[in-house]
Amino acid sequence: MNQKIKFNNPNEFLEYNSERLSEQYFEHYHLNSLFKSLKNGNGKLFDVYNIVGEDGTDILAVWADISYYLYATKWDDEAIKIVAESIDIENFNIVVFRGQKDLINDVIKFKKLKTRLINDRIIYDCEAIDKLNIKNGELIVATEKNFPDILQLNLGYYHEDFNGQGTQTDEEISMSVQMGIFERTIFAWKVDDKITSSLRIINHDARNVMIGALFTSKEHRKKRFASELLQSATSEILKSGVKKCGLLTERENIGSNNTVKSGNYIKRYEWINVQIIE
Repeated sequence: MNQKIKFNNPNEFLEYNSERLSEQYFEHYHLNSLFKSLKNGNGKLFDVYNIVGEDGTDILAVWADISYYLYATKWDDEAIKIVAESIDIENFNIVVFRGQKDLINDVIKFKKLKTRLINDRIIYDCEAIDKLNIKNGELIVATEKNFPDILQLNLGYYHEDFNGQGTQTDEEISMSVQMGIFERTIFAWKVDDKITSSLRIINHDARNVMIGALFTSKEHRKKRFASELLQSATSEILKSGVKKCGLLTERENIGSNNTVKSGNYIKRYEWINVQIIE
């Protein structure tokens, strides 16, 4: 038997789920980011609830703006029915599902919805680099003199990641890179005085550091530079007292997934972003 626990406000939801959201930070990264955004006055929250059961069912559901977030590690058919009946697509502007892949697919199937997959991602984390496997190159923290190279790498990452359909302008990306350099959150890999790859810290959590924008220029690919950068940067970040580093990849990007695995990262979660067509 499952129980739906509704909350009167986001603080009640966050308090009830605080341990889970903290201990499984990277699995719930998008949800943690959402609530930070809501606290800053961005967006509107319509509904939050948990579904729990004696068999271990543990669904978290959040409806904010046009998105419905669903997370769980275990659920059953009864729980799917409760979630599906809670989502009123016919009368409200709910456009996308975000969260645990199989759970969302079960809800889509139950409601017989037509959808379009936007992102199919794998979330990884790492809490220790036992031994660096570096053949050449060196890790640097990007400075102002590296700005032109870092900008080109970030532009390449953004346009490749979003297939040219992203909403950020090149000027906005340039400003973001300048801020990353100022905050010393961009790491790069330097080989023979050339910047081949870069990555950046994309959150502000003292215990759990999320890494993003890992990218190698086309002429330097298939030389292990991204893997060596990821290993070295992760090692340095963990040495600073951080508990874990995390990142995510697109499932179909074989190169990125191989790079992540070689960097001692462990697969934790399957996350999707799905547009509801009708």
